[in-house]
Amino acid sequence: MGKTKILIVDDHRVVIEGIKSALSVYPDLEIVGEALNGHQAIKKVKSLSPDIVIMDISMPDLNGIDATLQIKKMEPNIKIIIFTMYSNREYIIDLYKAGISSYILKKEPMSELV
Repeated sequence: MGKTKILIVDDHRVVIEGIKSALSVYPDLEIVGEALNGHQAIKKVKSLSPDIVIMDISMPDLNGIDATLQIKKMEPNIKIIIFTMYSNREYIIDLYKAGISSYILKKEPMSELV
């Protein structure tokens, strides 16, 4: 089996770099791309075919919730991990209904994301 391909979506480059750094020690994971908003995420999912998308909620142009809904419609088997600072119960419920695989708060240790 090949490497698990990951797309990181967050509007803060420092977060993207932190995730990349944390995941770089795992040889079975490959960061195939990054996106700064939901529109870019949808385009990158189409072009890069990642296995997993690590997605923030609050982003300009198209937020993570709407991007998740669109991505899951076109790629129902893709795994989406929401990585956010928002612990709003409605977000969590709506996103699980949309088919996300996990919801992780940014205040948690990076090991939770891994």
